[in-house]
Amino acid sequence: MLVNEERVASLNALGFDWAVKQSKRASVISFEQRVENLRDFKLKHGHLNPNKKEDPSLYSFCNNMRNARNRGVGMKVTETRIASLDALGFDWTIKEKSVVSFEQRLEDLKAYKLKHGHLNVKRDDDPSLYNFCTNIRDARNNPSGTKMKSQKNE
Repeated sequence: MLVNEERVASLNALGFDWAVKQSKRASVISFEQRVENLRDFKLKHGHLNPNKKEDPSLYSFCNNMRNARNRGVGMKVTETRIASLDALGFDWTIKEKSVVSFEQRLEDLKAYKLKHGHLNVKRDDDPSLYNFCTNIRDARNNPSGTKMKSQKNE
């Protein structure tokens, strides 16, 4: 995701909070525990593709791992982690979904602010918009820890 000065200014004009919410990150589950969760899921269901309704947290983890490895988005995926997931038979294929433009996301944030009076998007209110906010914060606040770009010109 490209984070340039124009996009930052657009979000600032809305009153976007760039601070990472530490309380949300306090309940982080270790990678090793996620591998165990996947192993248990596979034993119970016979596959490694949880859907949102079965296990929203594990579903997000799987998507995040796929995006990190295949697109270089989000967390860094080490060869050791790849090998751990490969050993389970993890499917690295990304299920394509429609791409939402930055401009549409900006409109979504405006609508959210009108409805809720703030831009502290809750995962339960709109998971996709919540993920956008998290990713854009990470891209701007930690450009070296992600492959998302923070540039002046698009």
